[in-house]
Amino acid sequence: MKNIFWKLSVVGILLVLAGCGNRTERRIKDLVVESIKSKLYYPESYDEASFRCDSLFVQVFTRENLRKSAKIMDLVDEIKRIDNEVVYDDIVVAEVACIGDMSGHGMGNSYLSNDTARREKLLEKITLLFDEIVDEYYMEPEFCGFYVILTYRAENNAGGVAMGENVYILDKEGTRILETPNSTLIINQIQS
Repeated sequence: MKNIFWKLSVVGILLVLAGCGNRTERRIKDLVVESIKSKLYYPESYDEASFRCDSLFVQVFTRENLRKSAKIMDLVDEIKRIDNEVVYDDIVVAEVACIGDMSGHGMGNSYLSNDTARREKLLEKITLLFDEIVDEYYMEPEFCGFYVILTYRAENNAGGVAMGENVYILDKEGTRILETPNSTLIINQIQS
């Protein structure tokens, strides 16, 4: 008897927990559908095609990491300049060799070795900065709300049936629509 009572209580607790998640999603769906219907010519013609609701997390970056990212981009540009100078120097050395005057050839080699050392130092700096940024990137993301993608059919003002697709971003509680961004752009970012 105790065994049956224990199993029933576990099942009851699981049902209560499962019901809480469905209630939040249902509230979000009702809010979004109400918003869509308020913009339709014929709200009674609304017919849902698909509904997708998921949690939205934001990775928090500090201003310092943004500065580090900018510094990495500057260092990469510096390496590109060094690489372009080396290629240019090689072309000059090759042209001089074809003409027959090799007086500048020794200078080119010392120039290349100095730039190689400078390039290696820049790569080390980039690696250190990148490692610092990656450490923060793998920190625990912060829950900031929900995003919803809703596809629907409804009659337009000409009497034909049109498809619509909207993206909504909601607050943490799922009680307020914060934004309705360009759906094509957001869907592509979410799916990639």
